[in-house]
Formats: sequence, structure tokens, C-alpha cells
Amino acid sequence: MSTEYPSMGEQGKNFLKGTLAILRSITKGEQVLSSKEVQEQRMEICNSCEYKDGARCTQCGCVLEWKVPFAVGECPLGKWIIVSDAIEKAILENIPLE
Repeated sequence: MSTEYPSMGEQGKNFLKGTLAILRSITKGEQVLSSKEVQEQRMEICNSCEYKDGARCTQCGCVLEWKVPFAVGECPLGKWIIVSDAIEKAILENIPLE
């Protein structure tokens, strides 16, 4: 397990990128939060990840408890993705995406 985090500048950039994505979702009337089921799936993935260091991800520096709930959040390693209503439905129902 690596306990080295991105630089403070990179962590700030990641935080700002996430915050802007959330604000865009709000202003467009899009889904802001993922369902509890998707949040739980994401945390299961994070909990088994070699880059999880306590409550944080060593790849992006984010506090997972703050990042996981947002539909526009995504894993920097691609282990979980941004979720729209259609994608969330497919994930929860195990429907292949077209």
C-alpha cells in the first residue's frame, strides 16, 4: 500500500474539478447524488483497493466518504465511474449498457 499522496496543488485541482462538476450538475438539474446502493458498491471497491489509506485515496488524495456519494465522482483508476440515471439503473439491475 502506498501512503504517498499527490502534491497539495494536484489535490487542490482534483477537489476543484469535483466541486465544479457538482455545481454543473446542480445548475443543469442533473442527478447530484448516487443511490445508497451505488455508494455502497463504490465503498466496497475502495475498501478492497490497495491505494486506500484509512479514509483517503492515495491516487487522488480525496476523502472517500466525501467523494463516493456524488454521481459525478469517479475513481482516478477507473474502478468506478460517473453515474447518470440510466447508468445507475443498469448497474443496479445488472443490465448491459448499449
